[in-house]
Formats: sequence, C-alpha cells, structure tokens
Amino acid sequence: MGTRYRCTEYVSTSENRKPTSLQLLRHRADLRSIAFILLAIACYAVQWLEVFNHPLLVLAGMLLAFIACIVNHNHQHHRTFVPGWMNSCFGVLVSLAAGVPGTVVVAMHNHNHHQHNNDQHDHVRASIVGFRWRWLNLLLFPFIAVAHFAGEKRAVMRQWKQDSPRLYRQLMLERLTLYPLLIVLLVAKPQATLLYLGLPFLFGQWAILAINHVQHVGCIAGSRFNHSRNFVGRFANWWFLNNGFHTAHHQRPGLHWSKLPDYHDSIVQNISPELNCRSLLWSLVELYVLPRRHSVALTDLTHSHEVRS
Repeated sequence: MGTRYRCTEYVSTSENRKPTSLQLLRHRADLRSIAFILLAIACYAVQWLEVFNHPLLVLAGMLLAFIACIVNHNHQHHRTFVPGWMNSCFGVLVSLAAGVPGTVVVAMHNHNHHQHNNDQHDHVRASIVGFRWRWLNLLLFPFIAVAHFAGEKRAVMRQWKQDSPRLYRQLMLERLTLYPLLIVLLVAKPQATLLYLGLPFLFGQWAILAINHVQHVGCIAGSRFNHSRNFVGRFANWWFLNNGFHTAHHQRPGLHWSKLPDYHDSIVQNISPELNCRSLLWSLVELYVLPRRHSVALTDLTHSHEVRS
C-alpha cells in the first residue's frame, strides 16, 4: 500500500497577518521572484523567436530555469499573492518558466520530504544513491529520486482528486496550459524548442533535485538541528532566494524566504559549524571530488555538538 499524504500547505501561522484590501503581494521581496520568472520566459522567447541567439544566453536560460524551480518551491510553501486567483495565474506562469507543472512538487516535497526529512520514508533521501564514485551520486540522484517516487505518484494524484480538489484543479490547469504549448512549439520548431526550452527545463529540474542531495548528504536524519547543510554566502543567496538556509527552512517550512536569514541567525548556535558553509562551489568539491574524509568526521562532530547543545 502506498504512503498516505496529507494534502495540507505549510504556511506559518505567524505569517497569517490580515492583508489590506488593496494589497496584492504578501511580501515586497517577491518582486524579485516575479522578475526572475518574467526574465526566464523572456530569455526563452528571444532565442526561440531568433531575436537574439548566443551560447551565453543558453546558459542564462539554464540558470533561470533553476531559479524558476526555486521560485516555485517558495510559492508552494508560502503563496506569493494575496488574491487566490493571482496565485493560480502565477502558478501557471511559474510552470511555463520551470517547464513542469508547479503544483506537482507538493507531493514529493511538501507532503513527503518535509514530513520525513531524509529518513527511510523520504523519496528524496540522500541514501537512495551510494556509488563508489561520489560525483555519480550527484549526477544520478535526481533521476533515481524521480523513479523512486514514480510508483506513488498515481496514487497521490487520485488522493488529491478526492481529498484536495483545489490542488488537483490547479495541477490540471498547469498541465493543460504547459503541455499543449510545448507540443505546438515542438512541432513548429523542434530543434529550437529542444535547445532553448528543453535543455533549460531539464537542467532546472536536475538542479533543484540535486541540491537536495548536497543539502542532506552526510547530515543526521532525525536530528533537531543537524539534519541539513547550509550555504550562507550572500551572493548565492541573493540569486537563489535564500535557498541556502536549509535548516531554517525545515524548522519553519511556511516562513517566507526573505525571513530565513534572520531565523537562521536565531538558531545558528544549535547547528554544528561544519554544516554552515560559505561557498556552495567549494562544498561541491569537498563532497564529490576530494578524497573521502568528510562524512565520518561530520557525523561525529554533529552528534557531539548536538549532545552539548
């Protein structure tokens, strides 16, 4: 029998202040989120329409597709707009920028990963890969995670249709907008569609799942504070909308992304220092390229730190 998922949203009660009658955005910081989504769609369009083409623009599209997936992640945890119809429309727009129906991530992420957080019931737990060559773990983790969840997906969709019709209707709206459009574009310009949309979409989906492995591999499943790796550099967190403050996000999944740095500062004394990293790129080198020396030491350090705290 498949896992039973709760069809509820992770919205922090402290965030539920009553908006004014004229307020559209819940948080002004989401102007950046909206700008990234519009920029991503514009980037795809100018290339597909042959207004301007350059290899660097393809790379920009790949980066923007990843950022679109982060925007979608944030939107599924904490709705961007006050009016419900605007959130529904934004969900469709985000789906067009990310190349996947945005609501579909709720099943694997909100309702599974956040409930089980890297334990044996988590479909995206770091332990589903264990290759001797560690760079293969990073490369293949997203594909194995998707395959791992595939068996549950149909049952979850049936449950949504019965228990959470709002989620199901939004998912159908996103599917019926995204997929027919992609088919039309593919028929009209197969090569351009695969290069300027397919490649960014594939990279964005790969990256949003791969970063989950980076943020949890070698950490302590079941720990109160040492279950996640954080990347606290300002530059990356500006571009990636504070996605680096992962412990804070797991502690309060409904907290708006703009407030995560302050919350991280309030709990940082409880987190093992080895799990607060300045550089994402250097951490990738340490975790997946350098000779293995990190995991055992990290386990001992995080455990001893938690006992002391």
